[in-house]
Amino acid sequence: MMQPVFLDGLWIAAQPVVTLSTGAVMGYEALIRGAPDSPWAYPATLFPWADAHGQTERLERICRDLALAWGRDHLVDGQTLFVNINGAYAAMPINPSEIECVPQRVALEISEQYDILDNTALLNQLQEWRTQGHLLVIDDYGTGYAAAATVLAIHPQIIKLDRRLVADIDRRTDQQSIVSTIRDYTLDLGIQIIAEGIETPEELQVLQQMGIDMGQGFLLGRPQNLPVSGPLAIQGFPRLAPLVSTLPYSLARWYAQMVYDTAFPAYLVTRSRKIVAWNAAAAEFTGWSQEIMEQSRCFDGHLAHESAAGQPLCLGACPLVWAMVHRSGSRDTVTLKTASGERRHATIVSMPIYDPVRQRVWGAVEYFWESSSGSLPWIQMAAEKV
Repeated sequence: MMQPVFLDGLWIAAQPVVTLSTGAVMGYEALIRGAPDSPWAYPATLFPWADAHGQTERLERICRDLALAWGRDHLVDGQTLFVNINGAYAAMPINPSEIECVPQRVALEISEQYDILDNTALLNQLQEWRTQGHLLVIDDYGTGYAAAATVLAIHPQIIKLDRRLVADIDRRTDQQSIVSTIRDYTLDLGIQIIAEGIETPEELQVLQQMGIDMGQGFLLGRPQNLPVSGPLAIQGFPRLAPLVSTLPYSLARWYAQMVYDTAFPAYLVTRSRKIVAWNAAAAEFTGWSQEIMEQSRCFDGHLAHESAAGQPLCLGACPLVWAMVHRSGSRDTVTLKTASGERRHATIVSMPIYDPVRQRVWGAVEYFWESSSGSLPWIQMAAEKV
């Protein structure tokens, strides 16, 4: 069958996704564009043309192919490719033309504007994609009819705040209140936030002050065919150290040093479960080095905590999250995975860390040791108090 002319000349315009604390480009969203100067140069006209000619599925396949090819040719180490997925074609393979694709570097965006919860095929496929290693992203978050229920059903690693929550946020206290609420409960769930549609320095500044992880928008970079070179040099872009951004620096350093000085396995995490201190004893116990772990989140699969019954704890039942939400210590017996793939039984004690300035829990510290070795005396005393 002859290809309709509006499918000729399609290309990818990639928009940078930026870490708001540093300006570093952590990835790109792949956006489809039609032939320049044609009536279907932009999605607003391209997709209606495809619908009118019965070519929507074909266009979806081409979009995925072109996005993956762009990522293969342009992504550098550590960057992520964000690909929009039409939920109506959940069964379509991510790489139908077998373009080389590392799932861990491909984030799949599903719009919250559509009825995700009643799409059983999509929900099942999302879990399959998670198993394959893809990051799951809820797009246009905050505009759907069942935002919290969607998060519980999908367990995304990332949500993208809809532009309507970001536009003029520097002047709208009601939007600030909504975004701060989303920020707080996603922190507890270990979900990162990307603010979409940042267009002014004032919007950027407020989002940075609120501790939003990442952003994209015309201020940070317009969609273009070639990737950005190096960190973005935006005038007035404050460079915030990760620990300083959410906890008084002296207190953060004190907790980190406490972990480093501890003679048995311990680590320190933020509410988003970013590991910010990993000591030598933890490295020896697990085989995971300090360098690797302090660039990770504790649910990234390195440790893969499981309960005594063999149930995964990183989603929905994490002892660290329990300690932070309840503002109380917890003690559990778990199994964890070492760097060699061995499963080791461990007793863990998790304790929340409170930020007295913002009057909220900032993170937690976890101590762990081989279950068969019995309880270490001072940990036993601490555990009896929780």
